[in-house]
Amino acid sequence: MPEPTPSRTREIISLALLVLIYILCSLRYFPAQALKTIIASGSHILTFAPFLLGGTIIVAAVFRAFAGIPPPKMLLARIYLTLGLIAELFAGIYNYLKYNP
Repeated sequence: MPEPTPSRTREIISLALLVLIYILCSLRYFPAQALKTIIASGSHILTFAPFLLGGTIIVAAVFRAFAGIPPPKMLLARIYLTLGLIAELFAGIYNYLKYNP
């Protein structure tokens, strides 16, 4: 197996950090209720996933139209997570304004 290059290692680490940030932003925390936290967080992620997947497909199609080649899988994962973080930002603002007028 070939040894990974430093840039490839850095790319994998940054993608892992992006995944952790996305999961942290998607977390719906209920103090002292671990099961409710897990169920609400999982439900929230599964609710947003189809919209994020659709947005990723659209961005990938635009990328393919302009570049002429399909985007790499690592880039698709980054696009999905970036769209997810943007959606979580707006969902967080909505929830804050809804419950704290």
